[in-house]
Amino acid sequence: MHWHDLRIVALSGGTATEKITRSLHAAGDLLSFDPDTIVAIVPADLDAPDVPRADPSVVYVSMSPMSETVKEVHGTAVLHTIDRQTLYVGSFPIVTSAAVLAVAAATVPTPQQLIEILISGRWPVHSLVQDRP
Repeated sequence: MHWHDLRIVALSGGTATEKITRSLHAAGDLLSFDPDTIVAIVPADLDAPDVPRADPSVVYVSMSPMSETVKEVHGTAVLHTIDRQTLYVGSFPIVTSAAVLAVAAATVPTPQQLIEILISGRWPVHSLVQDRP
């Protein structure tokens, strides 16, 4: 995924009512909003998600169940298979405050690196999907 495959949307109170939307071209485009603004980064062909009363210190990420087999290894020894039901893959859309995005964008990441930074544990992370099985 490239920056031009995404757009950034300023949300009205965390809801999917779009106030401002623009295509992304580079990580620096993440710095274009007031720090208190709740924003969504979405694939260009998707609507912005609805996050009523979004907490500006939380990162809301689309989470999909892990479909690959994952093994825990130590050196060259396979220790065991990790239960896939405990693993999720983070992806776009993402909803958070422009202040959080500004901190995450300081390293000028790629879109995939941005997700890794946002779910690294520095900020609380919540899934955009409310009823995962």
